[in-house]
Amino acid sequence: MRREGGDQGQGLLELLNESRPAIEKLFGSYRVPLADAEDLVQEAVMVMLQRWERIKQPQHYLMGTLWRLIQRHRRRRQREGWVQLDEEKLEAVAVASSGAAAVESREEVRRLLAMLPARAGRIVELRYGHELTVKEMAAVLHIAESGVRKIAGRQLRRLRRAAKEAGLIE
Repeated sequence: MRREGGDQGQGLLELLNESRPAIEKLFGSYRVPLADAEDLVQEAVMVMLQRWERIKQPQHYLMGTLWRLIQRHRRRRQREGWVQLDEEKLEAVAVASSGAAAVESREEVRRLLAMLPARAGRIVELRYGHELTVKEMAAVLHIAESGVRKIAGRQLRRLRRAAKEAGLIE
C-alpha cells in the first residue's frame, strides 16, 4: 500500500476505500456523529499526508490515528459538557416524551427541552441525543445511576404534561 512521491494521494484514496468497513465500525462503536466523523477522517488524512513517506503500515497507522483523534474528541466534548441533538433525535425525544404521539413542530420540542433544568436537560440530551445508557450518563454527570433514573423519569413526565398543555399531544 505504501506509495512513493506523487502517488501518495492515490495511495491514500485506496487505503481509505480498503479501510472503510473498519473505519465505520470504529466510529459506530464510539457513536461518533457523521459530521464529526468526517472531520476526524479529514484530520487523520492530513496527518498521514505529512508523514506518508515514513509510514510503514498505512492501515495500522490510519486506524491508530483515528482512534487517538476519537479519544481526544470525546474528552474535549465531555470537558465542554457538549451535547448535540440532531433533527432525528429531536423526533425521538418527541415520540418518547409523548408516549408514541408524534409532535408536529420541532420548534415546540426545542422550547419544551429548553424549559428543563440544566441537569435534566443534559440527561434527556445524553439519553436521546447520544443514546447513552444510564450507567454511561451517571459516569458523565458524576451522579448515581438511581439519580439519573429518577431525574429522567420526573423530567419526561414534566415534558409530557407541558406538551399536553401546549396542545401538542392528547
